[in-house]
Amino acid sequence: MKHSRLLFAFIAAGCAGSSFAQYTSPELMLVTDAGGTTPAGTTAPAQIERYDPYTGAYLGAFGAGYVTDPFGVTVIGADAYVTDSFTVGTTPYSRIDKFNFSTGAYDGTIFSSSPDFLTGVTTYGSYLLASDFGSGGLNGGIYTYNSSGAQTNFYGMPQNSEPLSIATDASHVYVSSYQGLYSYNLNSSGVPTGLVFNASASSILFGVLYDGAKNSVYASGYSTINEYNTSGSIVSTYSNSAYGLDNIAFGHNGILYGLEGFGDQIVRFDSNEALNFGPLGTFKLNYSGNPQRIAVYAAPEPFSMAGLAFGVAGVLLRRRAKRAPSRD
Repeated sequence: MKHSRLLFAFIAAGCAGSSFAQYTSPELMLVTDAGGTTPAGTTAPAQIERYDPYTGAYLGAFGAGYVTDPFGVTVIGADAYVTDSFTVGTTPYSRIDKFNFSTGAYDGTIFSSSPDFLTGVTTYGSYLLASDFGSGGLNGGIYTYNSSGAQTNFYGMPQNSEPLSIATDASHVYVSSYQGLYSYNLNSSGVPTGLVFNASASSILFGVLYDGAKNSVYASGYSTINEYNTSGSIVSTYSNSAYGLDNIAFGHNGILYGLEGFGDQIVRFDSNEALNFGPLGTFKLNYSGNPQRIAVYAAPEPFSMAGLAFGVAGVLLRRRAKRAPSRD
């Protein structure tokens, strides 16, 4: 009996560790790629690539043959949600494709015929919110989908705003755009109800993130990353003409990753410190042909998971040993 209990403890620990053994760090970066010639000299199709953001190691790809023009990406549970545009005849459409980011398996599509070019997707309770770039400066805005994937609302943004990315907090939605950063109030159904602010209105901002730990909003542009408070005032900024940051994503411990698309590289920042201290280094996206957007899955660290499993198993064994009568 004692041996079986010990075997159970080792199995539990092994399962906890093996769930994450395929990754060399506790983070996994996903890169949407529209396809093209890579820095390594190979040709990549339209797909979603995986990288280890600690080492820059390439970890394979998925979605080739399913996606035609992948753009925005976010991680929800075990799935990567990817915005994908396509054309039937001369009519443009856009959808949200879902893939298990670990296995690459296709998990379905969220589709309605209204969106023209979905650029980003995020969650708000049980709802999905997606930003739509629109067409020719028109019809850009925010789509809301319920938990079944049905479109429940569209909120039109100003003409020529051309939304590029989207994020939420507990009661607001933030949209980066060709006219700066927009913030709107949200009701309980994930529907915008009115403008809060339009910050940096003369700037083109590509990526946006909300940081719950600091109650801050980050937005990236051609050569800057700005940190805003939730009233729209800039708290800190980093500017470098060498970096045109198309998108940003958070990892563990406040690490902020920026996609520098023209250089096919990732730039790291520590958001816990003032952004003007500059980057923590870069790595090349050697197997991406035309990178568009990034997302980071911050997994539990493998050794911590294994330690937790051993600890829990050990506590259970000790408790049961105390209860069991002596066999001596």
